[in-house]
Amino acid sequence: MTVIMVMIVIVLVVVMIVGIVGVLVFLVMSLMTLMVMVIVMVVVGNSGRPHIGGVSLVFGVRLGHESYLTRYFHLAPVIENKH
Repeated sequence: MTVIMVMIVIVLVVVMIVGIVGVLVFLVMSLMTLMVMVIVMVVVGNSGRPHIGGVSLVFGVRLGHESYLTRYFHLAPVIENKH
């Protein structure tokens, strides 16, 4: 009986550790994703380069609505061509 109990305890401990690590990894990944999105938005907001605007357009499409940024960068190449 003691061997079975020890095995059960070991399995429980391993499951708990894996669960905690999994949650931590998930949290870190979601935080990293948020940070990357924020950085991309800041970069897109601070520069008028059309190719970076493409990222903004992708974000706009994924969000399902055309934001101010996507409209601004949609016009950016046209404005640059006039100069």
